[in-house]
Amino acid sequence: MKKYFLGGFLVSLLSVITPLIPAALAAEIAPPAIAITEIGAYERDNSEWIEIYNFGAAPVDMTIWTFWDTDAARLARHTLTLFQGDDFIIAPQEYAVIAEVAATTRAQYQSLAGVTIFDSAWDTLKETGEEIGLNDSAGTIVERFTYLPAPDASLERRDPMLRDYTEANWMEREEGNSIGAANTASAPPGEDPPPETPAPEPVPTATSTPSAPSNKSLAPTVTVKQYASGVMVINEFVSDPADGDEWVELYNNSTEIIEFTKWTLEDGNETATALSGTLAPHQFSVIEKPKGQLNNTGDLIVLMDGTGKTIDRVAYGDWTDEFVNDNAPAAKDPLSIARIQDGRDSNNDALDFASTETPTKGGPNVITNETTRTAPLPLQPATSSTLTITEFLPNPIGPDAEGEFIELYNPTAQPVSFRDFALQDKSGKTFSSTTLTIPPFTHFAISRTSTNIALNNSGGETVTLLDQDDRALETVSFTGSAAEGASYARTNQHTWRWTNKPTPGAPNNFTIVNNSPIAVIDAEDEALVNTDVLFDASDSSDTENDPLTFHWDFGDGEESTAQSPRHSYETPGAFTVVLSVSDGALISKTAHVIRVLSAPSSEDGVGGPVPVDFSALRITEFMPNPEGSDDAEWIELFNAGTEPVALDGIKLDDEEGGSRGFTVNEDAALEPGAYRVFGRQETKIALNNTSDEARLFDPFDQLLARISYDDVTESASYAVDKNGAWRWTSTPTPGDPNIITPLRERAPAARASKTTTRRTAKPLKTVPLESVRDLDIGDRVQTTGVVAVLPGILGLQIFYIVTPSTTAGVQIYSYDKAFPALRIGDRVEITGALSQAHEELRIKTQKADDIRVLEPGALTLPDTIPINQLTDEHEGALVKIAGAITQRLQNKAYLDDGTDELLVYIKEGVAIARTALMQDEHAEITGIVSKTTSGLRLLPRGPEDITIIPASSVPNVSRDTARQSTVSSNTLASFLAAAAGTLASLLVALIAKQHTGTIKNLFARFRDN
Repeated sequence: MKKYFLGGFLVSLLSVITPLIPAALAAEIAPPAIAITEIGAYERDNSEWIEIYNFGAAPVDMTIWTFWDTDAARLARHTLTLFQGDDFIIAPQEYAVIAEVAATTRAQYQSLAGVTIFDSAWDTLKETGEEIGLNDSAGTIVERFTYLPAPDASLERRDPMLRDYTEANWMEREEGNSIGAANTASAPPGEDPPPETPAPEPVPTATSTPSAPSNKSLAPTVTVKQYASGVMVINEFVSDPADGDEWVELYNNSTEIIEFTKWTLEDGNETATALSGTLAPHQFSVIEKPKGQLNNTGDLIVLMDGTGKTIDRVAYGDWTDEFVNDNAPAAKDPLSIARIQDGRDSNNDALDFASTETPTKGGPNVITNETTRTAPLPLQPATSSTLTITEFLPNPIGPDAEGEFIELYNPTAQPVSFRDFALQDKSGKTFSSTTLTIPPFTHFAISRTSTNIALNNSGGETVTLLDQDDRALETVSFTGSAAEGASYARTNQHTWRWTNKPTPGAPNNFTIVNNSPIAVIDAEDEALVNTDVLFDASDSSDTENDPLTFHWDFGDGEESTAQSPRHSYETPGAFTVVLSVSDGALISKTAHVIRVLSAPSSEDGVGGPVPVDFSALRITEFMPNPEGSDDAEWIELFNAGTEPVALDGIKLDDEEGGSRGFTVNEDAALEPGAYRVFGRQETKIALNNTSDEARLFDPFDQLLARISYDDVTESASYAVDKNGAWRWTSTPTPGDPNIITPLRERAPAARASKTTTRRTAKPLKTVPLESVRDLDIGDRVQTTGVVAVLPGILGLQIFYIVTPSTTAGVQIYSYDKAFPALRIGDRVEITGALSQAHEELRIKTQKADDIRVLEPGALTLPDTIPINQLTDEHEGALVKIAGAITQRLQNKAYLDDGTDELLVYIKEGVAIARTALMQDEHAEITGIVSKTTSGLRLLPRGPEDITIIPASSVPNVSRDTARQSTVSSNTLASFLAAAAGTLASLLVALIAKQHTGTIKNLFARFRDN
């Protein structure tokens, strides 16, 4: 009886355990219920996206998930950054979008309001198909497949639960897409297919940050609309009218009425004309007599919407930019410059525009010129001898999208039409044109903005010239990485080599010259006597990476040959520090003026800065209305004293409320009896041709001089004579002693003008921290922010405040270090004057109560931001970047996240060891965005801002959690399987013992059969 009971018990136990085995194994291997449901590879560069969908019954947290494509040989994974939505959690039956550039995709599709959007970074999704995938936070592949070609519309998935990646489950739409919603091919259960998604619509811009709520809730506040680029185009213009005035014609490319609220039209001098009214679809609007002046030989016209976004830009004639041969032609009287086809925009003005003898102001364009009346020159057939690749630039200095080019050469005596050719890169991206013609014996560079071909910076690249049958006429390849600023060019011997002298549109140059080193000083502007000051030259560099030597002259008789020495001054005053940097052959010098202030008095405890005498610095002459372009305006300064006067921090401005003021930002002094002329192209100060003022301020925002004028005569300058009186003269002498030549036709006497040294205070402007950069240098400002960096960390006399979101910030400066007790996270109120030092904006405080602690708080840590999204607007902000360390030099490191590269600069005194960042390591780095003459850089605050991540890993916490989960699943499955196996063995043995005869009989029967 006991034997039968034991057998029954084992059978029962086995029946209970056995069903748990597949469940446990399924729990171990089942991926999250996230599927890629739609792919927008057909979109333009920076506008590509994929759509994902949670088809399960439980929410999925996508924190630390990654998306990857076949370019992952260079960047293994593309990290997801939350751009829009409450969190990384995707609810059941919720759609989300992963975008190449989230801001661009969001601006294109109004329908995405409320949809969770993740920002990622990839070079391009191939329209011909490629392998893509999703990895979860543990690195496990959630989905991986090669998608089908879809060059004309989005690729939709029929059934998200079916792991079928053939045409049976995927199809290309006839047009458009259904981004962020159920696919029209086959909607998920319980949902109706959405309507067709129209072309991108203008998107309202919210008053808050770009991040909007997820599709669980939505309540944006609309202020002004933002439109997609190209929705409106500059269609025709006259820059050299036979009689009358200049005009510019616009054309509405869209299907809706566009309101010109806050829209502007600017010329190359940034002279803006405000637009008003509305424009119906496919209609024309003419701007008569736009402000400024369109130069006859060449200029730039820019159309911007109410948010400041560039909608269209046209360069013509000899306007100098990266690609002059992309410019539209210049047209002489009486011709206009018009689009060959109304509204057509290929991003190549040379292809889109032609001069015409038939201006059609306000109507469809008609192209008539000498070319249309005469027989064209015969065009050469498409062969390798009629067109050849001569140069291309994969990794330009600055943004890749603006600097890349592919250059072709026509070696024949006849023009060559490109209609029978095409260019193709390694990914299969192709450029063709039916209107491009390359003149005889001409090097012709075609920019990335025209071809939409993004050349690889690393991993090798191939550029192929195809004929009309897609046969390769020429193929040029390189392997490895492209150095920044180097182009790959054909030599006269028909071999290919790298050169650091790109020559778009000109013969190739392989001359390697030894460039002078670049000398850079990083030091405080002010210091106290007997206080050590760090003079840092580590930002100095050499193009050829030659070893550098340094020599410092501190201006008080002391010298040093260290790279970054410390020095103190025993007496107050202004000292000119000269740094000489040598690469062994050439020497470069730069200077920095430091003002040394007296220490607090031991008798009364009252101290302060020793006054620096700027009274000898004067405005002596200026030109408000030169002949021709107003770009030739200038203002002249003169040192009437017997000692040099430091110019660093001196400010020039016109009348209050006019142009934005200009601050001299150079370490130089004006010698006694010397002149210095500042041109409009440098200062951006536009002196009015009717009446205005020229003003001069010292570095402490005190007014030194104000000269008022009116009754302006063209080509005459306004100058001070030997008696101190201001007079108009027909003999301008910029940079030389004034010569007063009375005008032939005297205008009515100018109103009494005077130079004043009366010290006046500017009105105080109270603004949020985000708006500080909209003010002029010299404005007195009051704002609030959160302390992100304490005094003494990144400089003895500075600290930083940021917005609660950390996306904006500014440096706070106190010359005597009058800081209250501060803690990270404190909310503070700052009062001071807006100034600039070494390209960086700062608020300069004057007394202790200019910094008030309002309340304690906590600092929000920033989310990771792609490097290519960092702009000047982030200066002073606290950000986090993540990527690979590509170079390590002393206190510098360069981090590349796959979108761009950024300098990480470790300030002297910041407690970060050299070994904290090593080449080829992967790291997450938090810091303040700082701006120098060389561009943006990141300043970590301490070792806590650096997290090293093994290249094959993700952050430790997430991987440990995932590992523990996996171990638990494996342990449970193994235990259950082993237990079931053991019990089954016992049961079989028991039965066999009790029924040996029966079993033997069964075997015998099987054997006989």
